[in-house]
Amino acid sequence: MAVYEITAPDGAVFEVEAPDDATEEQVMTFAQQQMAGTQMGQYQEGRAEGNPVIRGLSNVIQGPTFGFGDELVGAIGGAYKTLTQPDLTLSDLVTGKQRKSFSENYRDTRDYMRGVQDKYQEDFPIGSIATQFMTAAPTLAVNPLGAGANRTIAAVSPKAAAWLNPATKLTGPVANATRAAVSGAGYGAVSGAGESRAEDLSGIAGDAGMGAAKGALISGVMQPVQSILGAAGRNVTQRVSDSSAGNYAQQKVAQALARDAKGSIYSSGAVNPSGQVSARFGKLGPEATVADAGGENTRQLLDTLATLPGKTKDRAATMIRDRQAGRAGRLVSAADDALGTRGAGFTQTIEALDSARRQAAAPYYRELEGLATQVDDDVLKLLGRTMGIHGEAQKLYRLQTGEDVVLGTLKKGDQVPFAVLDTLKQSLYDAAESAKRQGNNKMARAIDDVRVQLTGKLDAVAPKVDGQSVYKLARDAYAGPSQLIDAAEMGRTAMRADAFDVASNLKGMSQSEIEAFRVGALQALREKSGTQSGQTSLLKMWMEPSTRDRLKAIFGKDYRTFSAEVAKEARLKGLETVGRGSQTASRMYGAGDLDVGPILDTANLATSAARGSPTGMLAGASNLWNRVRTPESVRDAMGRILLSQGQEGASNLNAMGGLLGRINAESAAMAERSGAFYGLLGSQAPIGGLLGP
Repeated sequence: MAVYEITAPDGAVFEVEAPDDATEEQVMTFAQQQMAGTQMGQYQEGRAEGNPVIRGLSNVIQGPTFGFGDELVGAIGGAYKTLTQPDLTLSDLVTGKQRKSFSENYRDTRDYMRGVQDKYQEDFPIGSIATQFMTAAPTLAVNPLGAGANRTIAAVSPKAAAWLNPATKLTGPVANATRAAVSGAGYGAVSGAGESRAEDLSGIAGDAGMGAAKGALISGVMQPVQSILGAAGRNVTQRVSDSSAGNYAQQKVAQALARDAKGSIYSSGAVNPSGQVSARFGKLGPEATVADAGGENTRQLLDTLATLPGKTKDRAATMIRDRQAGRAGRLVSAADDALGTRGAGFTQTIEALDSARRQAAAPYYRELEGLATQVDDDVLKLLGRTMGIHGEAQKLYRLQTGEDVVLGTLKKGDQVPFAVLDTLKQSLYDAAESAKRQGNNKMARAIDDVRVQLTGKLDAVAPKVDGQSVYKLARDAYAGPSQLIDAAEMGRTAMRADAFDVASNLKGMSQSEIEAFRVGALQALREKSGTQSGQTSLLKMWMEPSTRDRLKAIFGKDYRTFSAEVAKEARLKGLETVGRGSQTASRMYGAGDLDVGPILDTANLATSAARGSPTGMLAGASNLWNRVRTPESVRDAMGRILLSQGQEGASNLNAMGGLLGRINAESAAMAERSGAFYGLLGSQAPIGGLLGP
């Protein structure tokens, strides 16, 4: 017999005895027989091991090492045996006995461990797997493979990493199932390689690939089922625990607010959208609720809550009623602030101006009391031209003095009271203004011409002070407040007048007249805000160019200030439709709220799981997913958050600021850990055999 050296796939060198004239193929056959015999002997010794401590430890070590416990012990034991084996004696040299290499000692120890492990798993099929998972739990909690996979994904595909980033993006069934599948594939591959009994790299790689496939499949399928069961459990907890209901309510509201994020920097998830919502909440003022600061998704959520049975329905109705009742006051207050009128009342302003002009002109009019003038040709001519207005002037004079003067009977040389000619001038002014309002401008100009001539004649016959007519001094003193009154009256009609005329009149006004005009304009807006149609017109001024143009003329450079406040009010009005939907829907939801279907679905799912029926489990999970309803306690908590105002609303938004990121991160981490669990589970014989070829 000759001794041949054989090199194994892993590089180890073995000496094999074979006939002197054996071919290479025959030598390999002899080598395989001798190696198999040696390995089988060590394996059988392991199966025969009776020490319970050795048997238990050999099984337990497989957990934290993910199936590489036999290789690890083989390496340590092989090294120890190689270093501590005794030197060869003379008889050993005579008989041809050789020292064992590290590779041989490694295989012996490894095969012995595999024998112990296989026998233990046969004796305790469930307990062996359970103890392995218990010892692997700390490693699964740390999840080193999951963290490594995330770093790899981030390096290979930043977009995929952003999509899976739980700190800034919403987590859902698809994202979490993907996380679980990736994690399950990683742990399945490691465990598959560890559990492999192949002797070459290609065989080990094949087992690792099979483990990865099993882990990804089982993790991807079981993660949604696990989420559904978790939702069912939370559903029960939320019915009996206020804190659980409140936490879940915050989560759902935060999700709705995140969906309403505006702008690419927020919607992409690069920045937490809660800051945007908080800023908008602060700008909308004390009347705003958290729901006002959100968008369509948030309003839809509140609308759903106000339709379902619960306290939110009444809370929303009360909020809407109070908001509608206070809208006119808020619009007037916004106009007052923008106009700078400081709440000035129109009637009080007019009365104050009238009193001021009377006081200013009174000293001069006292100089004219009892004065009479002689009717000359000029006066007689003016009386003839104003014949149609004598009646109004005589009536006014009679009301003021109690005396009757018939202007049409006066002759040249008669004495006529100065006061009656003054009332004639006033009546001419009123007649001209009436003609203007009726659109008879020619008549108005003709009357004004006569009035100006009469005024000049009265100035000429009136007493003089320092060379100036007392009558003119009285008119000038009276005219200042009168012009302010006219400006205020113009402001009061500004919302009905032509926008061009309003802007044109304002250009010729003094600062005092503009201030008086704004007092009148405030009264116009107060009257317009006092009706529902007027409020609607203001809130939709961006759709009504005529309204918008009048407001621009009234407010001038302060228009943006007022329009911004109106825009806020329009946003607040958008919430008034919540809970006003179909009554049929309310009745349907009310009846469904009494449904006990979810309880029965949970029981059926548990029964299917106990019987090992995959079809029943999937059907039960699907029914449960579709039928689990948010408990009323959670709905009430969500409604309370959405309708909160002021400091309470700000506190709720602040509390939700980092909530979504934390919840998403916890959900993602749980998905990865469950993926690791199912990945390891897929490599075990009971399940691996079902899914294997």
